[in-house]
Amino acid sequence: MTTTTRHTVSTPSAAYDAAEKERKRTRLILGGTEALRQEAREGEGECNVLPREVGETPDEYSVRKGRTYLRNFLKSAIKDHAARVFKNPPQLGDDVPELIRGSEKVPGWLENFDFHGNHMDMWGRSVWETGEAFGITYVLVDKAPRPQDEVVKADEKRNKRRPYAVHLDPECVIEVSPRFVHGVPRINRLRWKRTYIEKKSRWDPGTEKEEIRVYYDGLAEGEKTFPADHSARALYEEQERAVPAEIPAGSIERCARFEVYEVVKDANGKKQEILRPGEEGSGFMKPLTQIPLVPFYFNRTGWMDGRPCHPELEEATLEYFQLRSDHKNSAHKVSPPVIHRSGWSPDEEAGPQRQGQIGAGRYFWSSKPEADMKYVEHTGSSLKVVAEILDDIAKRADELSLRPLMKQTGDVVATDSALRTSQANSEIEGWLIHYRDALERILEFMMLWEGGKEGDGGSVVVNKEGLTLLPGGSFQEVRELRKASEISRKTVLKEAKRYGILHPDTDVDEEIRELEQETPKYGALDLEDALAALEARIKALEGGKGQEKAEEPTVDGEGERDEDVAA
Repeated sequence: MTTTTRHTVSTPSAAYDAAEKERKRTRLILGGTEALRQEAREGEGECNVLPREVGETPDEYSVRKGRTYLRNFLKSAIKDHAARVFKNPPQLGDDVPELIRGSEKVPGWLENFDFHGNHMDMWGRSVWETGEAFGITYVLVDKAPRPQDEVVKADEKRNKRRPYAVHLDPECVIEVSPRFVHGVPRINRLRWKRTYIEKKSRWDPGTEKEEIRVYYDGLAEGEKTFPADHSARALYEEQERAVPAEIPAGSIERCARFEVYEVVKDANGKKQEILRPGEEGSGFMKPLTQIPLVPFYFNRTGWMDGRPCHPELEEATLEYFQLRSDHKNSAHKVSPPVIHRSGWSPDEEAGPQRQGQIGAGRYFWSSKPEADMKYVEHTGSSLKVVAEILDDIAKRADELSLRPLMKQTGDVVATDSALRTSQANSEIEGWLIHYRDALERILEFMMLWEGGKEGDGGSVVVNKEGLTLLPGGSFQEVRELRKASEISRKTVLKEAKRYGILHPDTDVDEEIRELEQETPKYGALDLEDALAALEARIKALEGGKGQEKAEEPTVDGEGERDEDVAA
């Protein structure tokens, strides 16, 4: 007997399921120590996040997890990249409408870009971090439905109803299906899930609820039209019909529409979706004719699709987490010394007072003259080897975190038009260009909501200065070259600026003058070399003392002391 799976409005698409398999590890690492511990607990040792050793009891495994903490290389790298970009955040061009930019008297929409009190820069930094982590993220430009009492534009302003940006985590977007217009893909349907807290009374702590929001494209086939009072609910059955892969010529556009489904449980505890009644449950998105969803690409793998940007860094983070757990667990076991006793009689071993315990008021005794007791300690050599491996992993993670900043030759990403046209010298510059394009598209949708036309949103200016670093290597190598006197102090300071260690506005020549005033004889690195040379000279002189016998000076000056020995 064949069973048929019932698909509902909350059933994710196949593309979503495939992407989530690769995003699961990223989400666990970003969740921190507790998320990894929870995953290991759910896997009961079979999960590869923190494997349980053969012969390790559940209690021992639980204790080991409790003392294991995550050093999150991935999150640190992403936050560092975002900090570099938003140190000089993208700026709105002069052609951006005053509604968005604002004026001296009236603040613009960018001051509260998402209707949650976040400035566009703070909001954008969160979008950047999510996009870089998962390779893609989405923003929906939405506007609250018009109430019935709103007649003129003044009523809309009084109700504070305006376009705003909604950041959608990739985990929430369960479907983005395309349709093609003259070979160009266009969003046919969007589904995303939203969780919220519902309160039934003033002091009710609230219950978590879930809803599915569905958006439909406004492109209609042929010349079919609908009366003005045609409800979105009446169009519900039409969405079940197959949509052709290619929209024929002569198609017309009507307003895009939306539906909101509440996910509830029936008497048997089974989930079901119910269309929310009234204006909040369905309606048209007048005057928009297309779905205002904007993707932010960081690692694009297809149309409206992306994968995590740092798989190797994720592996290094998990490898460090697992090996550090083994290292700490081993150190805990071998650090306390073991008492070794020999020549003791069995009666003395099992006396009225246990002689294996150490503490105040306790003593050890034996009637055997040959009795002996000593501490046996672990040399720790194996722990040193593991510590060195941990250091190597940490260094590799640091190199991986700097890779997007390194200047690269050729195309960084083969499908990246920005890099092919030499607009970007590194991965992070390519990401910034995509961010700029997506932000301009958001501004364009905001103006379309207000009755504008394509291109009315204006332009965005980005600052790429200081983002791209040297092609490979690390600043530690620069220091080593300076210690070997292969490069000048000025070169070291210049490279420190390029690596982001010093502020881009730092005046290198001024810093050198300040250093010369602070240490007129030696620079910081020269002084280290001088001290090392002096130490070597002292050791050589001390070695010569053992071979030569120093003569005592006389009153009349006969037999002078060696000048070097006196020094």
